Amino acid sequence: MYGDNLLQASRDGDEAKVRALLQGGADAHVRTEEHQTALHLAAKRGYRDIVRLLLDKADVDASDENGNTALMLATKSRHKEVVRLLLKEGADTEVSDNENGQTALHLAANLGDLAIVNMLLEYGAKAGEIDNYENTAFDLALAKRASYHKVMQSLNDGNDEGGEDGEDDEGNWKHKNAFTFWKQDGELSVRTIKTHPYNDCEVIFSPDGQVLASLGSDGGITFWEARTGTPAKPFIIHLQRGVYGMAFSPDGQLIAVAGRDCFVRLWRFSNGELMRTLEGHYREAMSVAFSPDGEFLASGSNDHTIQLWELSTGYLVRTLTGHSGCVNAVAISPNGELLASGSDDKTIRLWKPSTRELVRTISGSSEILSVVFSPDGELLAAGQSSDTLLWNSSTGDLVWTLEGKPGNISRAFSPDGQLIAVRCKNEIHLIEVSTGKVARILKAHLDSVHTVAFSPDGRFIASSSLDETVKIWKGGK
Repeated sequence: MYGDNLLQASRDGDEAKVRALLQGGADAHVRTEEHQTALHLAAKRGYRDIVRLLLDKADVDASDENGNTALMLATKSRHKEVVRLLLKEGADTEVSDNENGQTALHLAANLGDLAIVNMLLEYGAKAGEIDNYENTAFDLALAKRASYHKVMQSLNDGNDEGGEDGEDDEGNWKHKNAFTFWKQDGELSVRTIKTHPYNDCEVIFSPDGQVLASLGSDGGITFWEARTGTPAKPFIIHLQRGVYGMAFSPDGQLIAVAGRDCFVRLWRFSNGELMRTLEGHYREAMSVAFSPDGEFLASGSNDHTIQLWELSTGYLVRTLTGHSGCVNAVAISPNGELLASGSDDKTIRLWKPSTRELVRTISGSSEILSVVFSPDGELLAAGQSSDTLLWNSSTGDLVWTLEGKPGNISRAFSPDGQLIAVRCKNEIHLIEVSTGKVARILKAHLDSVHTVAFSPDGRFIASSSLDETVKIWKGGK
């Protein structure tokens, strides 16, 4: 019991409770279903003081089910102080993850984080280690844009081998294995956009399908012409403390942003003007969703609540409580009658937003990362850390489970409801909704895929990846 409480307190950043539990004999080796310890949970969230408390009793090199150590999770989240603390405690820099065979140095190079790269090299990380795709950390940095030169120089100082690099005809930084256009079977073409100098976390289409917004872990949102892949707007929305989620209003006039600073902001899409800041959550805002009529906005937060906002006034009209963990995702059904919320507490809750009534609780097997209704509202899909699941939204009955296909599926139903796109390592799998079987596999990314989204007319699929590209796939229509 103490162990489970320690996991929750470490996840929530409750330093006083962690200290009390450890003093009371709580087991620091207890794991979640994803085999993460309290140290994993604190490290990936950047809770330095909690990490320091846990290090006295925890295994600094323990790996979760994906092969990630606390050092790797802190590196992915760019928590420099936690990285240095773990290195001082002797964290092993040579451990690699299961999915890509990448070490913490690969991850830091891929992010272009010079400070973490230098820290890792200082503590003995080997720049010549290769991942499952035969890339060294130098190769990953080289595949990025020219602003990564300092990172590459640091890596080159620790490695005798480099790679060929240069610029393409348009002046884009290009790796020897990079490409800008690719075809498969003459049916699909894909355009590659070099995006943020950090890994992209999310992509969404505007309601008219003309514009694609990409969100990077640097807190920047950039807008692109879906048809050409060229910049669509002269401005970039940027929040220094980071952004966790975004959504277009149904009329395409507004874009809502869930911020790490606990605020939800509404921007005018036409000119980038900040229209309103919604203050109500006391921990990170994780996700946002507009009602189909555009009158309300729902936001999910790490404070375990869902808040409903009236857009015309900015007033907080309802707060939905009941989750015992971070609310990672919210979605509203096409008819506006149901709101789905997915949480770290491994449940999906279905609510009537008009009355606050909890209609149903659906239990998953691990943390719920994303939720999405089918276009007709009859089905509800959810992404977990290792699986994708599909339920009947009316009965709560499980339709099928896709094992080994995790991730963010929040915009992944095709408009006709016949397909759902899920990520599987560096691939995109198009799944037949009726059978749960793979209809097609799309390959082009060089690193793990983060999110996938269909355009409203179904002609395009957009995907974002750790390789720092957004790819826009076009069908043969």
